[in-house]
Amino acid sequence: MKPVIVIGHKNPDSDSICSAICYANLKRKLTGRDYIACRAGEINNETKYILETFRAEAPQLVETLEPTLAGGQYRRIEGISSHLSLRRAWEYMRDNDIPTVPVVTPQGQLKGILTLGDIARFYMEDQDANALAEAGTRYRNIVDTLQGEMVVGDPEDHFTKGKVVGAAAHPDVMEEYISEHDMVLLGNRYESQLSCIEMKAGCIIVCLGSKVTRTIQKLAQEAGCSVVSSPLDTYACSKLINQAVPVRHVMRTQGVITFRDDDLVSEVKANVSKLRVRYFPILDNDGYYIGMISQRNLLDIDRQQVILVDHNEKDQAVDGIRAAEVIEVIDHHRIDSVETMNPIYFRNQPLGCTATIIALMYQENGI
Repeated sequence: MKPVIVIGHKNPDSDSICSAICYANLKRKLTGRDYIACRAGEINNETKYILETFRAEAPQLVETLEPTLAGGQYRRIEGISSHLSLRRAWEYMRDNDIPTVPVVTPQGQLKGILTLGDIARFYMEDQDANALAEAGTRYRNIVDTLQGEMVVGDPEDHFTKGKVVGAAAHPDVMEEYISEHDMVLLGNRYESQLSCIEMKAGCIIVCLGSKVTRTIQKLAQEAGCSVVSSPLDTYACSKLINQAVPVRHVMRTQGVITFRDDDLVSEVKANVSKLRVRYFPILDNDGYYIGMISQRNLLDIDRQQVILVDHNEKDQAVDGIRAAEVIEVIDHHRIDSVETMNPIYFRNQPLGCTATIIALMYQENGI
């Protein structure tokens, strides 16, 4: 629960400052809740002298009560690497029940965002036999996606040339459609594996967990052909393999709408109200990613609860008072037009200062 702010008027005098300090203290003692004394302007010399004499801290300066994104319940979803495979990114989104994830650098700077729509679009529109090469996919991603192991080659190398081919035909026929650098999905037929290596394939993926003979391993190594073994069948491998594509190939980098954590909620609401985007990244003042906020989060942001002391006029109140929830007023001035959503505790007495009223309240409560 947010602490309640106890605050006086703009251009505060000693009564305004001392009343805020003392009433916040009284409320803490009576309720056990957190009440913070605040001020809406700079402290004058008389008040400085009083605070120094009694060794009291000056109340915290509040320039506006307009809520910022920093005070909202945004989700602190960890960012993902642009090298992560689509398969792992999808699992992360599923496990966190979020349709949008930020893609960040190792230092935490935002590079882009990935949405479920981006993944669906890739599968429905963009994927083809060249997708892995166009994306410069790491073999580590391919091995992980196919639940296999690297038999020949370096997992940190990238597949950058060629297409993905399923070798279901006779070795003599394969020569007609396998090109140099291609990645070939095949079974345990020695002749087919040998034919792929002779055709200068860039990688062969041996399905169904079939053993790769030492001869094939040696020939593949000499030819610069990577070899991956997967326990999955050829159909499963062909269906899953494009999930190895790195996030950077699919993520959105243009037109990404971001906000700062000190942006006012009212301004953000005005900007996003007509957009059909559900989640937005929040950055700190140095441009580093800190969380995601949704349009629903913007609606759920709590109003700051406030107690006004030594004033009850909106024109004298701290900026943004209309965005806050006034729950009490303690004052000795004429009554003006502070409007509240609900009934509140309002104490107004024709005394010399508000501090006198608060002193009486201490006495009434035996504190």
